[in-house]
Amino acid sequence: MNEQAEPGTRAFEVRYGPKRWLGLVDSPSNNLKLSGAGRVEIVGDVVRFSDARNLLDEPGRSMALSEIADVGREAHEEAQPVVAVRTLQGDREVLLWMASKEDASALVELLPKTTTPEFVARREQHRKFQEDLASLAPRAPVTPTIIGINVAVFAIMLVAGASMWMSQGSVELRFGSNYGPLTWHGQPWRLLTAAFIHFGMAHLLLNMYALLSAGDITERLYGSTRFAVIYLLSALAGNVVSGWWDASRNSAGASGAVFGVFAALLVFVLRRPGDIPRDILKNMRISAALMLLYSLGLGFIVPMIDNAAHVGGLLGGALAGLLLVRPFDAAARTRARPWSVVTAIAVVAVLLAALAAQVISSGAARQASAAADYPAALLAEQHRLELRFMAVLGDVENRRIMPANAAAVLRRQVIAQYGGTARSWLARQQPGDDPHAIEWLTAWKDRSQAYERWMISTAEWLEAPGEASLAAQQAAERRAAQASARFHQIDGAQSR
Repeated sequence: MNEQAEPGTRAFEVRYGPKRWLGLVDSPSNNLKLSGAGRVEIVGDVVRFSDARNLLDEPGRSMALSEIADVGREAHEEAQPVVAVRTLQGDREVLLWMASKEDASALVELLPKTTTPEFVARREQHRKFQEDLASLAPRAPVTPTIIGINVAVFAIMLVAGASMWMSQGSVELRFGSNYGPLTWHGQPWRLLTAAFIHFGMAHLLLNMYALLSAGDITERLYGSTRFAVIYLLSALAGNVVSGWWDASRNSAGASGAVFGVFAALLVFVLRRPGDIPRDILKNMRISAALMLLYSLGLGFIVPMIDNAAHVGGLLGGALAGLLLVRPFDAAARTRARPWSVVTAIAVVAVLLAALAAQVISSGAARQASAAADYPAALLAEQHRLELRFMAVLGDVENRRIMPANAAAVLRRQVIAQYGGTARSWLARQQPGDDPHAIEWLTAWKDRSQAYERWMISTAEWLEAPGEASLAAQQAAERRAAQASARFHQIDGAQSR
């Protein structure tokens, strides 16, 4: 709001950036290190900028009216008007999200009307880019559709027994995670389905936020059809490279595809720099490069992150983007050029097929685990019985069932079924000299036995409550938790 702070002073409440960050194009733009809510004050012949963290008199955040040029009202999709203020030398600039149109008009009237040829050209480039964006790609429907599919799949998996935060991997396996011995032995569809599966809410939210921040502008620059092709090819590339690097992994997640989106965005801004205003172009380059470097660096530090999938998605997205990039103007978009889409699919598919053939022919997937017929159904059944076990304990705690009755239910419906099948399957396995297979089988056996012991000791405690039986039950619970953590560390359920 425009207000009178003291005689001779005009003050305006502003924001140094939009209220919400919707993507790379909409990110705040100023080199005064200001953010959030703040004020602009005009005192005599000086304009002073501040935010909640910075004092008005900090060096570099004041401009003399004589050194200001290129003041303008920026076109922006939000209702809030935006005023751009820049020095004549171009060394300092700031965008101000004003509280009202009246405030924006009043501030512009108080500032110099000087313009430079560079600013005029820049303003015309902005105008053309915004017009092209509005006419050629007013919407980006594929990005929210992909996000919706990922959220829906996660919700269905929760209903099927997946954990909200700490996944055990068995439900994800049933839904199509990329587990090498299954993927490379008759279930290649996992190379695609794994890109829509996530190990917990945090994993999902991180990937969807990254997709939202880059997907909208990348889809509008390439077009929805080409963007969908880039996304799917990047997802496939990430999963193929993951399996090529380590065929024993059980991995899932959208970040291989998201890496491909960021890579395609970088390819576009490098190949078509003249189609995008300079300041927006700079912001896209920096944001995309930082995201890629940060995520790759994090993958080298955190063992559970599947960096091979990140690299594969990045390379697949970059190649697909290179083959699908085209000028962002009406004349170029009037020609459909379907053959460029076909060429991109064919080139990436041939390269991925060659890599996949190498994995299959080398026998890496067959040797990477205890057996190619990974007991997905068995693990799923174990998980179901474990959930039933926890549900019975919850009923006891909430006094919906008597302890003795609960013990009988556990023995009849859970314990009698839990250990027998697992022991039978384990007895048939012959891991040979493969150290990973031996370690995996040992860890699963330890986990199964620890959980079975926990269930039995719980039934014994419910049948005969006392300090000794409670202590035994608690010790068994701790042992089960340790064995479970060890198994999942070795199993390598990897997120990305």
